[in-house]
Amino acid sequence: WFLHLHTTEWTKCSKSCGGGVKTRQVECKQVMAQNHVVSRPESQCPSNKPQDRRPCNTKHCANEDLNPAIAVANVTYIQYNASRKKVNLKIGGQAQVFYGTQVKIKCPVRKFNRTRIQWAKDHKVIGNSKKYRISKKGALRIADVTYIDSGVYTCIAGRSSADVALTVKPRPGVFPSSEEIERQHHNQLDPAMQPNGEMPGRPFLGGGDDMSHEVRP
Repeated sequence: WFLHLHTTEWTKCSKSCGGGVKTRQVECKQVMAQNHVVSRPESQCPSNKPQDRRPCNTKHCANEDLNPAIAVANVTYIQYNASRKKVNLKIGGQAQVFYGTQVKIKCPVRKFNRTRIQWAKDHKVIGNSKKYRISKKGALRIADVTYIDSGVYTCIAGRSSADVALTVKPRPGVFPSSEEIERQHHNQLDPAMQPNGEMPGRPFLGGGDDMSHEVRP
């Protein structure tokens, strides 16, 4: 009777180009009498576990643009309806949303594998977590934003990138603590932004809260 790590065949590469992954199963097996094989917990097998995933087809796709054009929306969005639970934005410009809102930021790009889009907050790359989720189409979802989620979000597609500046504001009738106010102060979108959502000398147009972005002339 002996224990050993059994490996299956590698799967096909998940992508034909642009960077994919091959995987295989690594299982702890024990050979019993009459060559009967049973599965055992992995902790009972040797610690030098073989690799169960590896990169493949890492060359860029022939039709993939390394400098794709990102459709940037250079506008300002301001959320007025505090009862709205979700807000959809496009990359570019600025946005103000209420505390606790779920935010989705789209990054429209052509001739680029959108599963390879990356995101960064304040120049630090972010990945999937309880707070952030990057969809297969490259959109970023931020769950239940808080004041520390204010900042500059960057969509990265190949060598191209675009930003949107996000500010999280208190819900009506809710007063943040002094610590939260200080944190909010350091994450302001634009020091020239007025409390009523207008830029000095530039009246704000289109107050419909169901728009992805509200257009500033």
